[in-house]
This record gives sequence, C-alpha cells and structure tokens, in this order.
Amino acid sequence: MKTISDVMLNLSHGHERAERLFLKRSERFSKEFGHLVTPEDAYGTRLTAIPVENKIRFDRVFHHGNISNGLDMPSLKIRKTNAHKDELKYPDRFLPSGWQPILRGSRAISSDTPSRLISFHEVYCDGLVECGYALDHSAPPNNMDKWPLIPDWPISMFANLAAWANRIRKQASLPTEKYVIEVELRSVGSAVPLYNSHSSVLEPGSIVFPKYSLAGTPEDVTEALSCFYRDFWNCFGQDIDDEQNKLEIQGQDDF
Repeated sequence: MKTISDVMLNLSHGHERAERLFLKRSERFSKEFGHLVTPEDAYGTRLTAIPVENKIRFDRVFHHGNISNGLDMPSLKIRKTNAHKDELKYPDRFLPSGWQPILRGSRAISSDTPSRLISFHEVYCDGLVECGYALDHSAPPNNMDKWPLIPDWPISMFANLAAWANRIRKQASLPTEKYVIEVELRSVGSAVPLYNSHSSVLEPGSIVFPKYSLAGTPEDVTEALSCFYRDFWNCFGQDIDDEQNKLEIQGQDDF
C-alpha cells in the first residue's frame, strides 16, 4: 500500500519528467518555423499537455491509416457570457487533416502553399498531446503591416487541448490521471501587434505561461481555461472583468 510520502515522491518525479519534456517540446517547436517562407519574421503558439504520473500506455495511436478511434481532439464551442455572446472558434485553418504515424505517436499537419502558415496536432502513446501553429508576416490580411496575434486563437486552442487531454485519460481508463498544460507564445524577428489593440504587442522572444493543472474532475477544463484567459490578457497589460466575460464551454459531453 502506498503511503502519502510515496504518492508525493511519485508526483515530484512526474513533474520533473514533465519539465524535461516541456523543454524538448519548446525546442522542437522552434524548428517548425523553418518550414515557413519567412522563418526570420514570424510568430506562433504551442500548447502541450503531459500526464504527470506517467501511467498512460497505448499500444498504438495510429491504426488502419488514421488516428485510433476516440483519440482525436474534440471540437468545442466557447462563448463569452457577456451581452454580445461572442463565440471563440477554433480556427478552421488550424484543423489539420491526414494523420500520419510518427515514433510512438501520430501527427497531423496543415499548411498552405507557399508555406506562410503551418498548424499541427500530435498525440503519443504515453498520453502527451500537443497543438500549435506558426505564421509568417509575408501576407497580412486587409492591407495590415503584419499578421496580428488574434486572442481568440490561443484561448480556443487551450479549451480544445484541455478537453483532448481529458478525452485521452478517459480512453486510457485513467480518468483521474493528472495532466499539466504549458502554453508558449513565440515571436521571431519583429514585434507582433495584438488584434484590435493600439498598444499591446508580442515582443520578439518566447513567453511561457505558468503551468495549468487538470486534476481529473469535471470542472477541470473550465477552471483551467478561465485561469489562462485571465493570464493571457494580464500578460499584455490588460485587465478583464471576470463576471462580465466568463467563458462557457459547449459540447462538454463530447469529451
């Protein structure tokens, strides 16, 4: 029988392992920019979820030419509960297709031609899931000087990734397996303006947000999303009214 100290030691080792994996994922993410037309002037977002106790073991996550049944990312709708009932949509252009096998995992990628945008999803046999995108500035919309950082994108991606982790642990019959999520914003070259903001920009470099925990309760995804939503805006020097701008996830039965 495990003692409390045994459990705490296992969690400590799990967090150390997760930190090492997060570092590797960040290093790998930087290489995604090399696929772009102008990798020296681009930005992107990476979201990675890692199970802490390292108990999840799938024999395979790719089978019969596609991702294994029940292991793909859910598609959620996220709405603000303000007067406008704004909907935060996971961008259609960020929905990769054509899953392919990789070492102990599967990867789906979407890119245009020439490559000004690359987006990807990855899932591994140990339960790690990741999504992200990299976008260069060579073809901004509506005569803008640069592609702006659109807040809805990372926020909706966070909700879907958290729900994905929740789905993975249920498929592994480990519904209480703790996950930790890391979010990274990376800019290469010049500063990236925040959409609809005259003063907020993403400076060159990398911003790694504090880790977000999914402990295995039904409220996990909503609580983690709310925390990231607040952190995101605070990161850019902006405050939000939590009561007026709560986020509501629809379709939670799907994960």
